[in-house]
Amino acid sequence: PTIPKKFQISNLEKIKEVIKDNQERLIRLEQESNNLILKLSQQKLLTSKEPLTIIKGQKNIVQKITAETAKAETEVLACFRSFFDSATNFRTIKEVIDKRVKVRFIGAYNSENESKIKRLLELGVEFRIYDEKLFGPHGTRFSVIDNKAARITIGKPEIKDSEEYLSIWIESPSLINLLKREFENMWKKSKRVVL
Repeated sequence: PTIPKKFQISNLEKIKEVIKDNQERLIRLEQESNNLILKLSQQKLLTSKEPLTIIKGQKNIVQKITAETAKAETEVLACFRSFFDSATNFRTIKEVIDKRVKVRFIGAYNSENESKIKRLLELGVEFRIYDEKLFGPHGTRFSVIDNKAARITIGKPEIKDSEEYLSIWIESPSLINLLKREFENMWKKSKRVVL
């Protein structure tokens, strides 16, 4: 009980145990990483040329949305429940807007995501408020990118666990056109954000 506090090593063997435990964890992590890389290389999850791809898990879905947004050349349209804010998402949106890509979002506007929406507006995103009275409960989320790809994501409230969310990516011109028409219809009926 002194000031300043003084410490003394009581058991030098304990340090060896901690180091050994950490080494074993690193070996397990390396093995798990190698197994995952092997499984992913055997699948064609993100490089598939099929007209339909299904992605599971919110983090994977957000990564795919970000990757597709980064490839945009003319426009990105999206309807979402809440914006997944990460530095990568904001940076990607800024980069495509700087390339003169038109980005329009329809989403929930509330106290939880007000700061995110404000930041999106500052980047140059056009944003309108999703109206549950007009369009029903805000469940299904979708995007259309350059009339080349579209996605429909199913999450809350239908799927509670974010690791179970499903996103269907479509490269079918007729379905892309259908989603784009729905977005444009919703856009006309949605209110602008006033800050």
